[in-house]
Amino acid sequence: MSANELLKRITTSPEIITNIAEVSKMNFNMLVKLVPWMAEHEKTQRKFRNAVLFRLSNIETLVTESFGAQLAQMAKAWPLNTLNEEQLKKYHQGVDERVSIASNQLGENGQV
Repeated sequence: MSANELLKRITTSPEIITNIAEVSKMNFNMLVKLVPWMAEHEKTQRKFRNAVLFRLSNIETLVTESFGAQLAQMAKAWPLNTLNEEQLKKYHQGVDERVSIASNQLGENGQV
């Protein structure tokens, strides 16, 4: 028997065709089950990334504002040098509010 005849006999064997069909069906079923899981996993990862980015944005803004206030306190002609503790506390609350508003707007617009 020649190689071509053997190859033809093997590739047209009913058992091999049945096995290939079964493996193909199992692969298809596995992929059908895998796609929704991957979509849900990506959704969860996206939520986590957004939460981390929002938090980092808050931290970065607070650090920037605080650093700016420290630099301004060093300057002699800056108006915050004349504020008392209560006024400084009110100023820092305003910074917190601006950060919260900016973060909320960022989340509503989906700009992450």
